[in-house]
Amino acid sequence: MKACIPFPMALLCSASLWANNVQISNVLLINQDVVNNTYQVKFDISWENSWRSSTLESNYDAVWIFIKYRAVDNPNWSHGNLRTTGFVAPTAGTISVPLESGVIGYGAFLHRNANGIGNVNFTNIQL
Repeated sequence: MKACIPFPMALLCSASLWANNVQISNVLLINQDVVNNTYQVKFDISWENSWRSSTLESNYDAVWIFIKYRAVDNPNWSHGNLRTTGFVAPTAGTISVPLESGVIGYGAFLHRNANGIGNVNFTNIQL
């Protein structure tokens, strides 16, 4: 018995998606809160071959952004925690912060908020 794979399914399975070349620039620490010992991190980010589709499976690519820091007098790096509010998303993007233990975010997903394909260049993001 011969197996029959419909042509569109075979074509779909052979397609590759290549979101790549993530670049982060213009990183600044802003809005220091000396009482709570917090900062906001402001930066620009871009990547090539981004995509979002709302047809059939409704899916998209995203970048995972996390913060690492170290004090000048300490050689060890620490993981920065993220709040779930107070961030600034780019106009054409969405930021999602998954929570650990209901309150602490260890990173954020950034993705396009409308259908499209191609390179993205998001500026003035604040976490």
